[in-house]
Amino acid sequence: MTLKLYVPTKLQSAVFRLEGKLFRTEHKSFHSERKLLGSEHKSFRTQHKLFRTEHKSFHSERKLLGSQHKSFCSEGKFVIVYEEIYSRLQVGEYR
Repeated sequence: MTLKLYVPTKLQSAVFRLEGKLFRTEHKSFHSERKLLGSEHKSFRTQHKLFRTEHKSFHSERKLLGSQHKSFCSEGKFVIVYEEIYSRLQVGEYR
């Protein structure tokens, strides 16, 4: 049994080296894009968390304004009733 050794030609060696360089370049490019996507994703998540915090804050403020409005309306009704009673007292309706 004879063992044949494959010896590439100079052209095949040059092509192989170029293909290797091309592969390494594409591989680096892939990792750069992946890193960029990772940082964009991190930025998106941070913005999303900020949005959620602002959203919760908005609803808390809205709730607070609602209760203040309710309180204001109650006070307003009290003032109106008080003024009505006071005016009736002035006229002499209540004694």
